[in-house]
Amino acid sequence: MMFISGLVFGQEKAPFKQFDEANKKEYSSQEKAIEQSKNNAIEKINLRILLASKYKAQDDLIVALEDKIKLQGESAQLRYLLGGANGIKALQVNKMFSITYVKAMLENFKLALSLDPNHLPALEAYIEALCMVPSLLGGDIDKAHLFAAQLMRLDPVQGYFTKAFIASTENKDQKAKQYFSKAFNLLEQQSFCSQNLEEYFANSSMNLPYKIAEMSTIYQLSPSIGLCVINHFIERFTLYDNIPLEWAYFQKAQLLFVLGEVNAARLAIKTSLEINPAFEVAKKWQRTI
Repeated sequence: MMFISGLVFGQEKAPFKQFDEANKKEYSSQEKAIEQSKNNAIEKINLRILLASKYKAQDDLIVALEDKIKLQGESAQLRYLLGGANGIKALQVNKMFSITYVKAMLENFKLALSLDPNHLPALEAYIEALCMVPSLLGGDIDKAHLFAAQLMRLDPVQGYFTKAFIASTENKDQKAKQYFSKAFNLLEQQSFCSQNLEEYFANSSMNLPYKIAEMSTIYQLSPSIGLCVINHFIERFTLYDNIPLEWAYFQKAQLLFVLGEVNAARLAIKTSLEINPAFEVAKKWQRTI
């Protein structure tokens, strides 16, 4: 157990994918084609959103989402997406320039919940943002606790995940593990892996499957659930996802190793490195096993 712990604990977090300058010409060409197309205004905006999401052009994605709100009107989902786009952008720029994006993130999550108080992805995102952002910029742990209680009433599994996130923020690691344990116990009681996972995650954030697998790995909780959910993430992965695919295979390799499937774990880590040969975290882990 100690050996396994050394392999899976303390791992780095997956980064969000960023715009690759090598694709700039290709991106600009497709962007121009959209503008010159005969599509109507809303169709062009939708295509811009898809294009910017695919290439991780966060500035253009923010503008396109703002344009869609102006043209189509307010919706909780659009405000949630706009909050997320600003949050990712805040992580990608120098801290000196991140404040505007951080404030926009919080404001958009707040607006999403004013439009739909039961919007699960916005609740999850707003709670985590309130924990991570300094109080001077709008962070508020007490408010996060209140929203976590609301999320618990709507979806206990996600509620326990957010309670664990808050506990981690407060450096209450044992409390965090207890909440994660409760979440995984609920998933086991629900026979989670035998469900239609596409339907299960239909009203969740894009990254929730990855997050479940990641916490299963870190805390060594229900690795079979972690494995089936990371397999689901990999199967439904598209270019619009913002977690790199090589990180999903890295999670899969660790879960397979915990389950004693060493050869399968080696194959998964090999796949991870085939996707990204410069993936240093995976290289180090591969050498360890």
